[in-house]
Amino acid sequence: MSFKTLILSCLLIWTTLPCNAKTFIAQRKDLPHYYGKSDYVLIASTGRSGSTMLTEQMLKFMPKKKVLKTHLLLPSRDFKGKILFIFSNPDQAAESALFMTLHKRGFGSHHFVYVETADRTWYQHIGGSSKQNLKHNLLSYDALGTAEHLQAWLHDQVKASSPDRAQILAIKYENLWDVETMQAIRNFLNLPDFELPAKRSRGHQNLHANEIAFRQAYNLGTEEDPIYTAYDEARVLWEQAPPFQFLKINR
Repeated sequence: MSFKTLILSCLLIWTTLPCNAKTFIAQRKDLPHYYGKSDYVLIASTGRSGSTMLTEQMLKFMPKKKVLKTHLLLPSRDFKGKILFIFSNPDQAAESALFMTLHKRGFGSHHFVYVETADRTWYQHIGGSSKQNLKHNLLSYDALGTAEHLQAWLHDQVKASSPDRAQILAIKYENLWDVETMQAIRNFLNLPDFELPAKRSRGHQNLHANEIAFRQAYNLGTEEDPIYTAYDEARVLWEQAPPFQFLKINR
């Protein structure tokens, strides 16, 4: 895929983003605009972990221009707003990312530009998300850098904090609807009326033949609980993390 084609694909995705598109933080150079301001809430994610749903719901309880979304790594400590970092089972997230790259035009180029840990060399080598094959695909290789992303957000660039001094609330998607998690979000953001839509089951129907082939080739688990060797490191980080935790930026 040429650089021009990549950019055009990204522009296509950009024009189809929902109402929060103007506050999507696409590149690190865009972050300083929001530094020094404590009234912003940043929804950060590794991708395919509920961040779009969480962002859209947050927009119902806060001024739209104050809700940001990103797939970047942590901002510097000059960012003074609150951050919700949401992450999910990496094997299921990989299946979802594969589905979206193959079923939604432009999604792959969008994700590989805006997920800061993505291996863009790999993406260009195979010629784009539609060119994934039995050897090179998102189930055989953690091309979006999920493990690196989780390591940075949960360990390398943060430290534990008390709730009253925390800047980050890191949440497992699987525990997002828990009573304790919901109360932590309300207290953390001072939004006593915040609610979530009803939880929906994950997964996709009408898989492409190559998706089925990729799963059969690499899934060491079950259809309900997939296990992909490429996500072993990311899975350990996910499994070891508590349902939610309070953190500070440590850099």
